[in-house]
Amino acid sequence: TGYRPMTEEEKKMLESVVYEIYEQFIDEVAENRNLSKEYVSSIAEGRVYTARKARELRLVDEVGNREFALKKAAELGGIEGEPKIVTYKRRAFFEDFITTAFTRIGYGFAKALLERETFYSFIS
Repeated sequence: TGYRPMTEEEKKMLESVVYEIYEQFIDEVAENRNLSKEYVSSIAEGRVYTARKARELRLVDEVGNREFALKKAAELGGIEGEPKIVTYKRRAFFEDFITTAFTRIGYGFAKALLERETFYSFIS
């Protein structure tokens, strides 16, 4: 957990899970890109590649922008005409956190004022 250091047993378990996921990734890429596992292992290792370099390494088929990707997806999906693009906006964590915090603070402040006003009404 984030509250105490991991034990050696926990570290080994985590390393085992990470290694297993890494191996699954190598297998999937090798199989789906028709590449040898040895080749994929030699270029993987957490590296970051530009789009052009990834194409050169045979990790991607084509390089393009968002519009190109949408047209290609529509083509592969058999969509004729202009595809309808739906975009969902998700609030960022910080925005959500601040909104929630200020809502609660505002509620608490309003409640305190109302209780205080009610208290003063009883005294008067």
